[in-house]
Amino acid sequence: MAQEFNVVRCYSCSVFQSHQVRKDKKFVCKMCGEKQSVRKEYGRGSGKDCRVHVQKLNTLRRSLEEGQEAELEAQLQEGCEMVLEGPAEGHVPPHTAGEGVTEGGHGGTVGSVGDARISKWAKYLSSDSEEEEEEEEYRHTRVPAAARGYY
Repeated sequence: MAQEFNVVRCYSCSVFQSHQVRKDKKFVCKMCGEKQSVRKEYGRGSGKDCRVHVQKLNTLRRSLEEGQEAELEAQLQEGCEMVLEGPAEGHVPPHTAGEGVTEGGHGGTVGSVGDARISKWAKYLSSDSEEEEEEEEYRHTRVPAAARGYY
């Protein structure tokens, strides 16, 4: 009786490989050595047929990865060129439109492009100058102790 092989894929290194069919549905990756169970069979048959199928699948996987890398590289190049040239007229960078992120990492509102960023909590906090004005008003409205009859 001829041995039966199946084509499986490693979850860790994503390499297709052929292994003998076992009852316990487990295998050890030949590339990274990870023990794992068979999640999906990509093919089943004789050893020669499975090796040919593995070669095709790994070639296809690599070409897809290279295509994605080339696409990512093109996007990065385009992004770098935009940063070097500066934003186009009428183009508003995403960090200055509408809701923005303040230094603390929390959302905040942003005024016009020339204004400094203002936290959404700033309206609830009083500034130092406002506190000084309030203290000064309090001192002026307070009646001196001598006028109240206390010494």
